[in-house]
Amino acid sequence: MRRPAGFTALALILVFLLAACSVHGADPRAPAGPGSAHLEPGHVRMGDGEPLRLRRFGPEQAPDAVVLALHGLNDRAEAFVSLGETLADHDIALYAYDQRSFGASAYQGRWPGEATLVEDNLAILAALRERYPHRPLYLAGESMGAAVAILAAAHAPDAADRLILLSPATWARRTQPWYQRLALWLAVRLIPERTFTGESLGIRPTDNEAELRALGRDPLFIKETRVATLYGATNLMDHALERAAQLQTPTLLLYGAHDEIIPPEAICALIRQLPPTLDWHFAWYPDGWHMLTRDLSGERVRTDLAAWIHDPGAALPSNALRPADEAVHRLCPR
Repeated sequence: MRRPAGFTALALILVFLLAACSVHGADPRAPAGPGSAHLEPGHVRMGDGEPLRLRRFGPEQAPDAVVLALHGLNDRAEAFVSLGETLADHDIALYAYDQRSFGASAYQGRWPGEATLVEDNLAILAALRERYPHRPLYLAGESMGAAVAILAAAHAPDAADRLILLSPATWARRTQPWYQRLALWLAVRLIPERTFTGESLGIRPTDNEAELRALGRDPLFIKETRVATLYGATNLMDHALERAAQLQTPTLLLYGAHDEIIPPEAICALIRQLPPTLDWHFAWYPDGWHMLTRDLSGERVRTDLAAWIHDPGAALPSNALRPADEAVHRLCPR
């Protein structure tokens, strides 16, 4: 994929994390992260009183396993409807919530801060662990959500039993062209409140046109993003890539050959950052785009995830698992 030079590179980064959208920026009014979470019908109430909208799929009582799913930048809990429905058919419960400043939460479009996102995630994981003490607990993240999941797992390795990283946003500054870094550096200082949509770039997050139309109609999906949020999101990616070296939680990493949002170089950097002692697996989807579970071939990914959750040691139904050395060969520059 050709990378536009100059100021247009800024808009490209704005789009990178999720869909035909953009990114937001740090807002001092955004609330600080809590230390606890209470699961209530339709939402989870954080320790500081902030309610975050919550979706649940699958059995509430005695599921075979529990998944907490984190959406990407500008998205909302509905990102996991199709996955939740598939997992429900396999007696797996999936919980997905609107992360702060996204979806229906307060301060929509304002970057809430990296620490807040991670603290919220850990608090909700703890609440699910308390509700399901004898069930395996999985933490899944898509794009920016995967970056948050990496930071949470690195900080608290026992918070979840296993980690699922879908198209993880680890496009850190060290893997970006110099002109993109310069564009962001200038923009956050000169036009931090400027918003972008990224529509003119022609970048597609999925081959599922029906999904794209639904996102365009959904008021909970953010369509314009502030430069200041881009700065916060880029810092998040920097730190996620750095902290990936401390991961101890068994991990499944999934990536599609047609991903136009997160380039292969970013996934290569993540793979090379993983500790040699980590139990991790790589799933490669030749027909996959960025929104792997929502692509036209998404059923294959969703079925693979259901199978892996039930038996992490078995082969995937699609045979998507690839050895680590093949992952490096496919993704890393020669």
